[in-house]
Amino acid sequence: MENTIAHIQTTSAPRWIRLPQASKACVHSGLKRGQMLKLASDRANGIRVCHLKEQGAKRGTRLIELASLLEYIDHRAAASTKKGHEA
Repeated sequence: MENTIAHIQTTSAPRWIRLPQASKACVHSGLKRGQMLKLASDRANGIRVCHLKEQGAKRGTRLIELASLLEYIDHRAAASTKKGHEA
């Protein structure tokens, strides 16, 4: 099965995903909650984040755009592959 961004966008995968529970991996990316939070907190990574919080609420729901997360992972994978071929 093809695992590209275009394929994900044309299948039934959600556009936005919730963070996984603590110590569990995301079913879409394989990353754990802490890793996803760390990546999403750095705006330079280009990962789109939406924080839904009702007015006056202490807590909210943080959503991550799946396509932007997968694009970031693809970019990092391509960069590491390129480095490996130069050595």
